Amino acid sequence: MSDREILAKFNSLLNAGLSLDQAARAAESAKLSERFQVQHRYLVAVCTEAGAAPVAALRCLEQIAEQQFESEAKLRVSGTVPKATARLVLWLPVGAALLGQLAGLESISVFFESLLALTALLLGLMLLVAAQVWSSRILSTAIQIQVPEEIVLDAIALCLGAGLSLQLASQISVKNFTDSFGHEPNKRILEEFQELSDFSDLTGAPIAKLFRNRAEVTRRLKAHKQSELLERVSIRLLAPLAIFVLPAFVLIAVLPMSIALLTSP
Repeated sequence: MSDREILAKFNSLLNAGLSLDQAARAAESAKLSERFQVQHRYLVAVCTEAGAAPVAALRCLEQIAEQQFESEAKLRVSGTVPKATARLVLWLPVGAALLGQLAGLESISVFFESLLALTALLLGLMLLVAAQVWSSRILSTAIQIQVPEEIVLDAIALCLGAGLSLQLASQISVKNFTDSFGHEPNKRILEEFQELSDFSDLTGAPIAKLFRNRAEVTRRLKAHKQSELLERVSIRLLAPLAIFVLPAFVLIAVLPMSIALLTSP
């Protein structure tokens, strides 16, 4: 089951009156991915210390899983074209050499007869390996799993909903975040916390709702940025194509066929 399915089952069992331990065993929450296990432990720890309702907290986590599932689905679709392009251009020199052999141009046989052709083949293969490494790095940087630091805002909203003061809610949320994730929230999240607090004081807007909405907006912005990054991947893949794959095409396909034609009786 996916993370969202496990969390949905877990929340349904909680709503049915099962305890946290019983719901965790029945829903097999141990099968959650590592990142969601950390978030799960974090929210449970915050609820336990703050006296907040675990059902509300884990319903929030289910919504986060749903949003991330949708975002990752979009990212996988967006990344299909760049990955296919990379595979195509990497196999193009090899395919051309095979086609030349089948056409009777001896584009493969010449590698066993000419030291120059064999040298060109080795150089071409080295260029293809370099292109593969570079392309893989470009694609890997396009899909990054980041620490969901905006979950601190969700946790503060849960604590506020339990009747805690803003100061105590922030202390509990930040302390448990540090314990769960191994580092403190970044300065941007803390700045947003102060900004929302000041805005609530100025306008009288419900501060818990402000924190919850900002967390949701932050997650959506992250998803949009990753989508934009993937759209630029196709352009970035032109660099290894021009620098490595095209010269490899010449060395593996064009040069051997030229040697074979020149040395043929």
